[in-house]
Amino acid sequence: RRGYSYDNNPHDHGLLFLAYLRDPALFTRVQERLAADDAMNPFIEHRASAVAHVLPAPPPGKPLGDQLH
Repeated sequence: RRGYSYDNNPHDHGLLFLAYLRDPALFTRVQERLAADDAMNPFIEHRASAVAHVLPAPPPGKPLGDQLH
C-alpha cells in the first residue's frame, strides 16, 4: 500500500492511494470496517475509484500474460 499526496493549487489537491493485492473484495471489506467510525469522515470527499489488473512479469523469451491460465 502506498499513498501519494498532491497539491497542484488550492482547488486541486488530495491523496492518491495505491494497493497491490490479490483480492479486491477483501480490500473493500477492510476499508469499509475502518471507515465506519473514522472521525475524519465529515472532512473528506471521495471522488473516484478504479481497479486495474497488473500482469506478472513474463519469463525471459515469453510474451506478457504467458503465465495466465
